[in-house]
Amino acid sequence: LTIVQALVMVTGAVVVSSQTTSTRAANLLASFIVIPMTLLIQAESAIMFLAPDAESPSGISSLWAIIVGMIVVTVLLLRVGNAVFNREELLGRTIDEFNLKATFRNMGRWIRAVDDKGNPARNLAQWYRQGVFPAVRRLGPAAWIAIGVFVLTFLGGILVGQLPQWQMHLPQGSSMTSAAGFMKHLMNVPTQSGAWLAIVGQNGGILLAAFILSLFTFGTAALILTPAVYFILGYLFTQIIAAGYNPSFMLAAVLTHGIIEIPVIVLAAAAALRMGAVVTKPPQGITVGQAWSMTLGDTIKIALGLVIPGLLLAGFIEAFITPQVVVKVLGG
Repeated sequence: LTIVQALVMVTGAVVVSSQTTSTRAANLLASFIVIPMTLLIQAESAIMFLAPDAESPSGISSLWAIIVGMIVVTVLLLRVGNAVFNREELLGRTIDEFNLKATFRNMGRWIRAVDDKGNPARNLAQWYRQGVFPAVRRLGPAAWIAIGVFVLTFLGGILVGQLPQWQMHLPQGSSMTSAAGFMKHLMNVPTQSGAWLAIVGQNGGILLAAFILSLFTFGTAALILTPAVYFILGYLFTQIIAAGYNPSFMLAAVLTHGIIEIPVIVLAAAAALRMGAVVTKPPQGITVGQAWSMTLGDTIKIALGLVIPGLLLAGFIEAFITPQVVVKVLGG
């Protein structure tokens, strides 16, 4: 455990210090690696003291999971370090300045850019045609990985729902007419408007949290937070079928707005995955900082051009149209 911790600290210090503009700044940033490692050591100490015995899955044995996780992080940091570390270049840096204004200016330039040279779009149509859609195509493997994870998560929910010990044993043969009548009372503009804002806020909050956490987890957080609800959907789908209900009402409840919402969420997850993973292998000829800025520009393009409008539209459909479709399917 101590050896793995040391490897994480050394590789992390190399990667962090390589992105600075002076030797003094490199030493300062490298020292910050001690802070998260100190917190991790405290957590490990708590596990050691609180473990009921040496074989407890929630005690000492859980330290192996921490070791495996840190080994994965070490491998990723080694890959990044091999790509970006240059001793002579680092020692030769003398600039000791952090220009926050220039940083935001570069970010804005890449958001408006329609090519690799950073030329801004002349109008909204050009921004979509030459900026947003190419940014989606640049997701590449991240998009396919996200799609695969979402599909596997949904199938995992179906498989778990078929296990006898996990079945809910819903009442069989119940009438859905009463449920349709209850939903009709909720179908009014004030209630549905509030639901619209709540739906958009919830989905947007989850995607934002996944994006922020992805920056610190090499993109893996996007593949954990966002697909979780589809595991639940797969599980509920099997329970409804097992109870003898017609699953058409659930399909109506999900697909009416899901035909827009699901692709948007998958797209956002893929963008967050690429954003977090770009530091592990920056493109040839550019630094990690430049690759990160360009990828952030692509991510914000996708968010502003597709994800946010898609969430608003899907939320509107879910609040105002989906309930009517479900009521019709239920026979109300």
